Amino acid sequence: MTQPADLDVLIPTKDRPASLAVTLSGLAAQTVTGFRVVISDQSGVPVAEDALVLSVDEVVEQVQDLLGA
Repeated sequence: MTQPADLDVLIPTKDRPASLAVTLSGLAAQTVTGFRVVISDQSGVPVAEDALVLSVDEVVEQVQDLLGA
């Protein structure tokens, strides 16, 4: 599909790793590529350390590899 010129998806989060994982899964399923995702994490424990978010991150990387993004 077409690629957006300059599209940033900004995601603010605080102590909601499951919701973030769902959001990232939805973004990974998009047919439009070429956008950037920026996560603003205000959690006590960084969401980057959450197992659920880490597993979704791996799925996103695999999708990107398949799409050549």
